[in-house]
Amino acid sequence: MTEVWEILSGKIPGETSAFTKILSENSLTDLGIAAGIAAGSFILLFSMKRVVGRFLGRMANRRGTFVPRFFSETFARSGSFFFAVIALDIGSRWLELADRARGVLDRILVVALILQCARWLNHVVKLAVGHYRELHAQDDPNSARVPVRFVGIVVRSLIWIISSSLVLQTIGFDVTSLVAGLGISGIVVALAAQNIVSDLFASLMIVVDKPFVVGDVISLDGMTGRVETIGIKTTRLRSVDGELLLIGNQDLLKSRLRNFMNISERRSVFRIGVEYGTSPELLERIPEMVRTIVESVPGARFDRGHFARFAESALEFEFSVYVEGPDYVDFMNGIQAINLGICRAFAREGIAFAFPTRTIEFGKSARGVWGSTDSQG
Repeated sequence: MTEVWEILSGKIPGETSAFTKILSENSLTDLGIAAGIAAGSFILLFSMKRVVGRFLGRMANRRGTFVPRFFSETFARSGSFFFAVIALDIGSRWLELADRARGVLDRILVVALILQCARWLNHVVKLAVGHYRELHAQDDPNSARVPVRFVGIVVRSLIWIISSSLVLQTIGFDVTSLVAGLGISGIVVALAAQNIVSDLFASLMIVVDKPFVVGDVISLDGMTGRVETIGIKTTRLRSVDGELLLIGNQDLLKSRLRNFMNISERRSVFRIGVEYGTSPELLERIPEMVRTIVESVPGARFDRGHFARFAESALEFEFSVYVEGPDYVDFMNGIQAINLGICRAFAREGIAFAFPTRTIEFGKSARGVWGSTDSQG
């Protein structure tokens, strides 16, 4: 920067000012033509910005897609300073300039280009984050908030840091030591905040990979709850008992999760025991009776039913049924309707449910033993 100012002001020993050279080596006519070219170039560039911006805007409104709107809004961020520098460079081509003065103009053009590219990239990241939030606002409202927004802030900050370093290097500053210092500081901060950074990246993986979204019911390590928020460091669950559970995002990805919202139907396997005195004809009818009951319940599907085994105190049947939907309350409502239907059907047919019983018969030998014991007593 010092070198640039010295060239323009003529403070370098033995050299005249760049402004003096321009006036001495170029006639007033050349200066006027150069100024006219610069002004015309600026007006032309600014007019092109307006025309192209309107064209892209109309295309975006007509098609309603993201791509035309993306180019329209990004092109609209072309600044007047950028156009002015380009126009100045175009006009200066008409003049006779010293190599040092030409070098200064080239540096100014490069600085303007770096800043304009940074502005474009900054708006591109902003649009991309906003577009992602719009796409996932309905199915996953949380992804439209903290993690993605934080990533956008980090990326935009990096863009301006890199752009500032390039600008400083272009105008003559040595940024090697600055970059090295920032690198060492970044390593120290990363080591100090290792767990926070790990949870941050884990939250990004949750948002991108979507093992669960806000509103899902998940279970891990014996804890079950509904996901309320997915934050930068923790995910909050509301347990079935009403407690608020805070779990680190890194711990979530390391655990074996069970997501109950991604299932289309729930399965229930249950057994029914009837008394040993039940006739074979009734035993043969029981599976078909249960099938009819299950098929009469909305959302329920009969899978199988068999006379499974001779248990100690009952003749056991095993049944498998499915109830549609991921909601546990709907599942239990279906199972309840099936159980009540089985109770009513068994009552009509005179089929008795078995329960654990034990019958003890005393023979003569047994009475003799007790009798002898009593007599000795």
